[in-house]
Amino acid sequence: MTKQSYDFAIIGGGMAGLTMALLLAPMLARQNKTLVLIEAFNPKAGEYQPSFDARSTALSEGTRLILEDIGVWSSIASNVCPIRNIHVSQKGGFGSTRINASDADVDALGYVVENAWFGHQLMLAVNGVENISWLAPAKVEHVESVDSGQQLTLNDGSNIFTSFLMVADGAQSSVREMLGIQANKDSYEQHALVCNVETRLPHGNVAYERFTPTGPLALLPLTERRSALIWSVPDDQIDARMTMSDREFMQLLEVEFGTRLGPLVKVGERASYPLSLMLVRDQVRPGVVLLGNSAHALHPVAGQGFNLIIRDLLCLAQSIEQCLDDDGSLLSLEWLSEYHHKRQLDQWLTTSFSHWLIELFSNDAQWLTRLRELGLVALDCVSPVKSSFARQAMGMGLGAVK
Repeated sequence: MTKQSYDFAIIGGGMAGLTMALLLAPMLARQNKTLVLIEAFNPKAGEYQPSFDARSTALSEGTRLILEDIGVWSSIASNVCPIRNIHVSQKGGFGSTRINASDADVDALGYVVENAWFGHQLMLAVNGVENISWLAPAKVEHVESVDSGQQLTLNDGSNIFTSFLMVADGAQSSVREMLGIQANKDSYEQHALVCNVETRLPHGNVAYERFTPTGPLALLPLTERRSALIWSVPDDQIDARMTMSDREFMQLLEVEFGTRLGPLVKVGERASYPLSLMLVRDQVRPGVVLLGNSAHALHPVAGQGFNLIIRDLLCLAQSIEQCLDDDGSLLSLEWLSEYHHKRQLDQWLTTSFSHWLIELFSNDAQWLTRLRELGLVALDCVSPVKSSFARQAMGMGLGAVK
């Protein structure tokens, strides 16, 4: 079988892998380096790619700036919906808070994009980069460290050599297991139920975060009068909600969310996936780094998962460029450890914040309900706290890449 060599390899052609490739594109051209994307599905044949399913992603203002820098925002922006207000409330409580884009002196607090559109635009951009190759459909079955890099054995028996390996094959990463890297997972005993809904009234570019006794739900604005629903449902209730008729489902959602947007008009196809908190502590090894959901996965309650990933990717791209400019070795653990150290605070703060929200709002004790109400009122009234909350939501808070 043939053996091909590349300077860089990314396992996983989802949103994280594609974005990483685009961040590295200028360096690849300048230093005449090569990169290969190894993906289990065939993107050029239009096969199903799990990253580009029916879900939507909330992009922070910080993420928008990064996408603009790599030249893809203008194409993505034609089918995104800006978030100009965030409304946070709890069912049965009087407390709520509203965060406006004007409070943070920005045009939008974030943007919502459907994954299928986002992935399509990223793929078009990657396919236009001369130094990037695809191997798809292809699966990595074995990884072996050799003197000057990593040797990958694919499912067709061929071998790939790379000087530097980036693993971005998702939260259930098989390559992470091949490398013997442990992932600490804590199940929330919930599933995320996702679908698009159409409402009678326009959403007005408002993102709603609603905490209920059984789990939080978010309605994120999409184009026209559509919103993306992300509903955290207890494991023992997910089957019932997935098999409800559309009418029954819309009635239940109206009970939990209320009628701020009027009656629901239509609900799209529903999908679900289990929720857990996962943060890998051993994210780097000589010549190897874990990226995206392979490195950490968090509850979607605050919409921060992909924005945290983007900040990791930018920092890694900058670190790789600095290493090569200094004539350093990509196999050196020193610069990779420094990269990981830079990212630890942001990763810890973001995962802890999302986890803290779930822990705080999943307890239905009456005294805690009253405390949450007061907290939401206080957040709505104290401008400095509100401003800090807004900056963190926009991906521009403490620990973010500067």
